[in-house]
Amino acid sequence: MSIKALFTSRFEGGYIIEADWSQIEVVGAAIISQDPQLMEDLRNGRDLHCQAVAWTTDRDYDEVYAAYKAGDEATAKLRKGRKYCTFSLFYGAEAASIAAKTGLPKKVVQTFMKKFYARYHVLGSFHEEIAVAVRRSKVPTGELIDGHPQHRGQYIMPTGRRLVFTEERAPKYVSTPTTFSPTKMKNYFSQSFAGGDIVPMVHGELLRMLMDSPVLRDYCLMINHIHDSVIFDCHPDALDVACRAIKYTMEDMPFYLSMYFGIETDLKFPVDVEVGHVWTEMKPWTG
Repeated sequence: MSIKALFTSRFEGGYIIEADWSQIEVVGAAIISQDPQLMEDLRNGRDLHCQAVAWTTDRDYDEVYAAYKAGDEATAKLRKGRKYCTFSLFYGAEAASIAAKTGLPKKVVQTFMKKFYARYHVLGSFHEEIAVAVRRSKVPTGELIDGHPQHRGQYIMPTGRRLVFTEERAPKYVSTPTTFSPTKMKNYFSQSFAGGDIVPMVHGELLRMLMDSPVLRDYCLMINHIHDSVIFDCHPDALDVACRAIKYTMEDMPFYLSMYFGIETDLKFPVDVEVGHVWTEMKPWTG
């Protein structure tokens, strides 16, 4: 039995609501790196997963996107499989690990990565800026790795979050005995902004919204969250009001980023809302 099958409403005829940000790490990376091409693509609704299909199958993006929107099952299956390729670059994965995870030939993955960073070269440069900042800030930890001094460096995010990195034993192909993990430096900045700053901030706003509403205070309860997905238990009479208020609050991210961190952006944070009497039986809310 799936653990989700245990989540049912406490209210008679009640609903489980799941609200989920779409590609929040990608939007966050665009905001922090200020990559103009990535921001333009997000504004124009370019589907990055269809783009990954095009880059790994040597097809035209418009052709892939049109087939996907037309409901072509083969294209939809390919797109689903290529999501890992897209997100992995925001998480700092390397070609070998992407190839192992997806089953794609390493050369195909390398070509995909080359095209990705050619299009989003400012993001690539920003990844290197983080690495440079970490190396410049390094101080000894007092520990040794194979007899060599170990160091610790840091990068401070625009939100004030301090990302700390500790040197590790370097791979054989690196000339130095110790090194900071390139994967972690790329991953931490993306994940910490989305999962460490944005998501908890909006959790607080959601709770305030629910507590301040006489309609929802006792009829819609926040009960769980998984990364960028928030789960609620809702009385049937409050369902549409709750879904509308939850979606509005979560998508109002630019306002909260400006208010709390002084970060200005016109990028949108789209949220998908699903409802169901059991968490394993969810359908899109279309109210």
